Amino acid sequence: MLLLGLPNKEVSFPFADAIRSEISIITSYTSGWDDYEKSLALIDAGVLNIKPLLSYYPVEKAGQAFKDAVSKVAVKPVLQFVAA
Repeated sequence: MLLLGLPNKEVSFPFADAIRSEISIITSYTSGWDDYEKSLALIDAGVLNIKPLLSYYPVEKAGQAFKDAVSKVAVKPVLQFVAA
């Protein structure tokens, strides 16, 4: 699992599910704003269609998202954190 970006609020994460699933968590802070702008421009222009790659899961279903990633059911599972 790769964590990108910095949330603007503190978030909780179900680490027990990640540990039980033996998921490796990697963080990345190496891309610059230019990379995001170029990527977003390609997506906005319709050159890149990322919708088929994304599968959305509420954070409560993180375990299922991990299982789907490992079994290749989901290409890029996205955990959705909703502020309380």
